[in-house]
Amino acid sequence: ILLGITGAIIIIIVIYFFSQTFRVGRTTSNMEIYGNFLTLNSLDYSKFGNNRIGDYQIASAYNASHCGYQMFDYTSEDIVLSVLRSGGRYLEFNIFNSEYGPNAYPVVSMGYKQVEWKMMITDTPLETIFQTISKNAFKLNDGKEGVDNPDDPIFLGLNLNTNSNLSCLNLTAYLITKYFGDRLLPNKYSFQNSDEIADITLNQAQGKVIIFSSDGFQGSGMEEVVNYSWDNTDNNP
Repeated sequence: ILLGITGAIIIIIVIYFFSQTFRVGRTTSNMEIYGNFLTLNSLDYSKFGNNRIGDYQIASAYNASHCGYQMFDYTSEDIVLSVLRSGGRYLEFNIFNSEYGPNAYPVVSMGYKQVEWKMMITDTPLETIFQTISKNAFKLNDGKEGVDNPDDPIFLGLNLNTNSNLSCLNLTAYLITKYFGDRLLPNKYSFQNSDEIADITLNQAQGKVIIFSSDGFQGSGMEEVVNYSWDNTDNNP
C-alpha cells in the first residue's frame, strides 16, 4: 500500500511539473524579474518624434507566446502579456491553420509547414493573442492591465505556415482590422503601395500597429494590412 501511495504521489508531482499551469506560471514569474532591473517609459516623442523608425532598435520576442521550449511545450496569451510588460514591442508569431480545409482559423503554434504538423502541447487562437495585445499594449499599467510604455508602436511579425489557405488568411486580415483597425497605418503604407516603411517617423508610428509578414499572403485580404514582407526583396527598406 505504501509503495502504491508513493508511486501515485510521484506521478502527481511529475504531472504537475509538466502541466500548463506550472510551465506557464513559472515562465511569467521569471519574466517578472526583469521589472526589478528595468525602468520603462514611452519614448519622448516631442524630442525624438521626427526621427525615422529605421534608425532605432526595437525590443523583440520570437515565438512571443511560448513558455519555454520551441516545440512540445505550451503557448499562452499570459506569456504575451509578460513580454509586453517586459518592454517587447516587436512580437513574432508562427501562424498555422487550426485544421485542414476552409473551416480553418489561425492559431499560434510551432511545427512543420509542409505537412502542417503542429508540435506544441497547446495552440492558442490568434484572436486570443490579438485580444491580449489590443487590451494591454496601449494602456498605462494599472497593476492589472496595461504596460509602462503605452505610447510606443507595436510591430507584429506573422510567420505564415498556412500554405495559402485563403479562408484562414482572410480571417487573419479580418482579425487584424477588428482589433487594430484604428491603429493601422494609412493605406499608402500597405504592402502594395509602399517600400519605405523604415522611413516613417516616430510621430507617424506613435500608438500604431505595424504588420510584418512572411510570404504567402498574396491574393488574400492580408495584402491590405501587411506593411512589409521580409521574404520579398522588392519590398526591402
